[in-house]
Amino acid sequence: MTTGEAAVATGPTAPGPVDWFPLQLPGVPAGPAAARAAALAGKRARTPVEPMAAFGEDGAVWTVYRYDDAAAVLADDARFSLGVVEERYGAVLGRSVLTVAPRARRALRRVLATHLHPDDPAVAELVESVVTERVAALAPAADGPVDLVPLLAAQVPARVLVRLLGLPGEEWAAVAGLASAAAGFLSDPRGAIRAARALRRSFAGRLHATGPGDDVVTALARVEVDGERLAEAEVVASLLLLAWAGTETAHPAVLTCLYAVLAHPGVASAVRADPALALAAVDEALRWEAPVQVTSRRAERATRIGDTVVPAGATVLVHLGSANRDERRFADPDRFDLARSGSPGHLAFGTGVHRCLGWQLARTEVAACVRVLLDRWPDLRLAEDSPPPEGAVLRSPRRLLVHLR
Repeated sequence: MTTGEAAVATGPTAPGPVDWFPLQLPGVPAGPAAARAAALAGKRARTPVEPMAAFGEDGAVWTVYRYDDAAAVLADDARFSLGVVEERYGAVLGRSVLTVAPRARRALRRVLATHLHPDDPAVAELVESVVTERVAALAPAADGPVDLVPLLAAQVPARVLVRLLGLPGEEWAAVAGLASAAAGFLSDPRGAIRAARALRRSFAGRLHATGPGDDVVTALARVEVDGERLAEAEVVASLLLLAWAGTETAHPAVLTCLYAVLAHPGVASAVRADPALALAAVDEALRWEAPVQVTSRRAERATRIGDTVVPAGATVLVHLGSANRDERRFADPDRFDLARSGSPGHLAFGTGVHRCLGWQLARTEVAACVRVLLDRWPDLRLAEDSPPPEGAVLRSPRRLLVHLR
């Protein structure tokens, strides 16, 4: 990555997540949690599959709010495709692991899932070392309120990602900055395309330079389908998507989960007493406030969702945040319940063949942040003026202010 490309990420930390899917659902506030939860409960009760005007399409967009309907749409790749993603973001993403032919997609996903899995001791050790180093680096600021956005959440996922890609560790801010710029395609198409091209050049150069090694780029360079290597453009596009997802969605996941745990002191105390509860706390935090609230599909043919038939070609918005608060699936859904492990799983990472590839890695990163922070700083607590999560699609605090002691 050149100096000019790296300059996209200014300062010691990368930019925060951008509004890569600008959307405001009618009647659903993007701000306070209580008002938002009440509005979404009303949608589930009265208009569980709701037509709306968005993206200038006048009624060709439908939003799904209930858990069972959302899970059914996400699990049915034949009737609800990711074609809408290629239409809206194809100029930036290209034909990635999301939209290549099924056999190529399975091959790419298999390799990526293997190399991103925290059951690999090397991956687990990498996550632990990065989190431990970043938490220790908070010490110089321990006498005043500390903002964990630039010092922790913006850094952990990006630092882990570049190491998994086999890139020099110091390139984390450049990769995160370019991914953030590329994610802003709907707001700044030219800037996004420039950033995506810079990432493509960097990843293509890395592909050409691969030799013996066990990093993600090297593994993808060797992927074959029916005895033939995948097209370089497909591999590079998948790496670009990985850079986007591994920073732009992982970053708010760290923030949202840390906020949820610290906003519930009893949960923080339980995890301090038993660090093995960190993963359960993260899972409940992801259900309680999904960092990515909405995802999209395209109806390939006229299809019934619940009691509603959506037309062929319609864009279907799946409201993950609403589904995860569905009282039909989760008892007392607005309550943060650390003992909820016996309930059916949340949809924060999606489900079906397009479930987030890095979901297990993301859970491990966030749980490590929770566990190591609470262990290293026993008096860690949320500052009174720390703002709550906000946002219609990407939902996280803009700042996460804490007292370390």
